[in-house]
Amino acid sequence: MARVEIKSITKKYRNVVALDDINLTVGEGEFLTLLGPSGSGKTTLLNMIAGLGTPDVGRIEIGGSDITHVASADRNIGIVFQSYALFPHMTVFENVAFPLKIRKKPSPVIRKEVEAVLNRVKLMDFVTRKPSELSGGQQQRVALARAIVFQPSILLLDEPLGALDKNLREELQFELRQLQKAIGITTIMVTHDQEEAMSLSDRIAVFKSGRIEQVGAPRDIYTRPANEFIANFFGANNIFRGTVALSGDKKVLTSEDGIEIDVERPEAVAGKPLEVMVRPESISIGPSRQQNAMPGIVVGSVYLGSTIRYRVSLAGGRVLSVQAPGTNAIYSDNEPVTVSWHSSELQVL
Repeated sequence: MARVEIKSITKKYRNVVALDDINLTVGEGEFLTLLGPSGSGKTTLLNMIAGLGTPDVGRIEIGGSDITHVASADRNIGIVFQSYALFPHMTVFENVAFPLKIRKKPSPVIRKEVEAVLNRVKLMDFVTRKPSELSGGQQQRVALARAIVFQPSILLLDEPLGALDKNLREELQFELRQLQKAIGITTIMVTHDQEEAMSLSDRIAVFKSGRIEQVGAPRDIYTRPANEFIANFFGANNIFRGTVALSGDKKVLTSEDGIEIDVERPEAVAGKPLEVMVRPESISIGPSRQQNAMPGIVVGSVYLGSTIRYRVSLAGGRVLSVQAPGTNAIYSDNEPVTVSWHSSELQVL
């Protein structure tokens, strides 16, 4: 295990700022994910840590040592790419043994270490096969085994499950997380998949336009997004902007499109502008009424088995995104409904 520290990293490509004064610390044994849309800078930072690029400003430390200008081969880093980059002419055993061979380890040590890691990733029955004879999931396991067999200080994962189908991705997410916990290796992963980041990470760093917008545990980022970009990046959201006023003993936000919402929050100050968010799954749909109840019309729905996603149009044209359990009553397009939520479900942006 090693601690990773990114200190004031800046990188420009001509007039484009790929990384803008990035500061980030990854604790020993932590699983941190760099998450963001394409072009946000997350892969550029991973390449800097791997030694596949050099920052214009700043430094990178691993285990307290400055490795900013150390050659990639001398950084003791394991890397798994989305393409896996396996040697097609080598067997599973030979692929995994390769990092030990170039380090000139004795043959008995190589066999012992390779067999140990192949047992961990459940591939001992495939040692003589070539990559072309393996499924995508098996190839991913080989790439992972090769990346950890030499006991690197840290593990870097670049969209490691991106080439797999949904069911296999979910299965391997669980296996990857269990393996990372078992060996305790400091891990940094790049992905644009929010669900993958949420399921694997101890913490997530959300990138936008070369900067980090928020760093935190998955639950904290989901329930307390720092701004509208992060709120929307983690799925469909309902955001209201307006000014707070007192109505009796209540604080009420009147949105730009005339919707009145109870906002019993300390951040809500009379006469001040406020921006709040309510998640689709926090909104009830149907005859039941609670705080912030209002009528609407269903303008679209998608049945997903465990959940149903609705689009509900309110008076004034505002369309809410609502997510209900799949066991609930199903409402048809153009059907009148009541949507409601409690003010405790609101998140202040």
